[in-house]
Amino acid sequence: KTKVFGSADPALTFTASGLIGSDSLTGALSRRSGESAGSYEILIGTLLAGSNYTLSYTGASLEVTAANLISSSINISGPFTYYYDGTAKNHTASASGVSGFSYTYSGAAPDTYGPTPNAPINVGNYKVTVSSNDPNYSGSKEVSFSITPVPVSVVAAGKTKAFGSA
Repeated sequence: KTKVFGSADPALTFTASGLIGSDSLTGALSRRSGESAGSYEILIGTLLAGSNYTLSYTGASLEVTAANLISSSINISGPFTYYYDGTAKNHTASASGVSGFSYTYSGAAPDTYGPTPNAPINVGNYKVTVSSNDPNYSGSKEVSFSITPVPVSVVAAGKTKAFGSA
């Protein structure tokens, strides 16, 4: 059986062979406890066949898969236009219930950069892809940002010289 993280357990069902007439099993299967993404053993639980039978059980597992994290639920820090200042332009992300994210930076056309986990420093057009690294959630979001040149003012200093001199 499988279920998505955060959802209810499916019914733990079984098939039985060897019962005679209208005889049936009573009780229910159970499973190892836990809700995080992973595999949980399905156990015989309270299942009984009665005194006329010797019960043989072959187990199975319940797989809890990561829930889909839609991009609109991921909040990425801004601003998304920066002036060059010689420092890396790291981003942070958050989403309700998600324990952490990984970041991949790359250039946006025509700029070439990465992909790399290192945030860019220099002037250019970039994008950051934020991906959940929480085993219970699977999803990502991409945003674009730019680093623009810093305006620099240059004022020439006036000079004088005598005719014929350097």
